[in-house]
Amino acid sequence: MQRLVISLLLAGAVLLVGTDVLASTQSELTAASSQGKAVFLVVTQGNAPGTDRAMQIAQQAQGLAPATAVVVLDRGAAENQELVTRYRLLGAPVPLILVVAPNGVVAGGALLKDATPQALVKAIPTPKKAEFLLNLSQKMAVIVVISKKTMVEPRSAIFQACTEATRRLERKVTTVVVDMDDKAEKAWLKELNVGPREAAPVTAVFNAKGQKTQVFRAVMSAEDLVKAVTKKVACCPGGSC
Repeated sequence: MQRLVISLLLAGAVLLVGTDVLASTQSELTAASSQGKAVFLVVTQGNAPGTDRAMQIAQQAQGLAPATAVVVLDRGAAENQELVTRYRLLGAPVPLILVVAPNGVVAGGALLKDATPQALVKAIPTPKKAEFLLNLSQKMAVIVVISKKTMVEPRSAIFQACTEATRRLERKVTTVVVDMDDKAEKAWLKELNVGPREAAPVTAVFNAKGQKTQVFRAVMSAEDLVKAVTKKVACCPGGSC
């Protein structure tokens, strides 16, 4: 299941709003996006066994996170084929529940046998994590700079290094800035192993495959960032998965 979710994320599963080619599913996704809501997207096909149960789980998740919506995508419907292609759902087991962030990026998901309301809610990304995932889905490397507004001098030096690294890499990398004191980002900061008592900014670098390649806890140079962005990381010991 983890491989399925990762493949969906890195396939660039981004919602395109405002199109006229898709019917109700796209309309519902667009409406949820315009309201800033995450979506529990129940992917099914016709009367696939377990669809009712998947809907029940999605609705229970919505009950735990009211600022969300439940939307059904029938993979077999002609009007949904663009969505099926975009999300690479043609061969996916159904029913499947995807978690779609308000900015349209797929942030996670689960097969029916693994899905729980709590797990779906936990997969809803924070605003900055959604921004991060969206950049990854667009095949961009990402530099995540986490700091406090009081860290004026190191912040300035780090931002200069990020700007120069972006120029050298011909804009194939982007920077996401996170405030350590932002309570809305507490869950993602915990994932990034960044605590509220950090004495200096923390800069985490991810290559275009979404692999964390380097974490800096001090000011670094543009050259350091370029090396980290272009670093290749073996996904398993020995580089074979």
